[in-house]
Amino acid sequence: MQSSSGEADEYVKFVAIAATPGSLTTRGIEEESSRYEELRRVWNVIHSGQSRDMPDEYRHLFGELATIGYISLRGYRIVILRYLRHRVLALAHEGHQGIAKCKACLPSKVWWPGVDCDIERACHTCRGCQITQLANQAPLMTRTTLPSTSWVSIAADLLGPLPTGEHLLVVVDYYCRFSEVEIMRSARA
Repeated sequence: MQSSSGEADEYVKFVAIAATPGSLTTRGIEEESSRYEELRRVWNVIHSGQSRDMPDEYRHLFGELATIGYISLRGYRIVILRYLRHRVLALAHEGHQGIAKCKACLPSKVWWPGVDCDIERACHTCRGCQITQLANQAPLMTRTTLPSTSWVSIAADLLGPLPTGEHLLVVVDYYCRFSEVEIMRSARA
């Protein structure tokens, strides 16, 4: 009995640690980026003006990139290098908001080649997103079988209140689609 309680405590601790958001600061990005060859090459190319040394995935952006310290920018968005992309995606994906909200939030602040594809892949492979998405879907419409004669199967609905204060009771026969409408002054049964 003791071991199952200990296992439960460890699991709760694991969930709490995993759910704690890890922040990402510009200083942290700069410190981490200074250690990687990919960024140093981009930084050197931007400062030297020689596009031939630019890594292939950034070559077409030569005129759009700028640097502040060791942070590379494409316009006003921070360029995230390979080693930080998973962490940035995890932060943006927190709360299982779905593809549309992640795409609205993330690319407005950061950029990397294929950011949209990475967002879609992360959301499509996330179990939490799949569960959340299924809960938000409308139930499928079901067909009713056609009755053999009229007035065997009917549908009824109440519309109102209308601006006059009245309600409409609508009854439809499923067999012949004939409808009856009754004006009611009160909706109480």
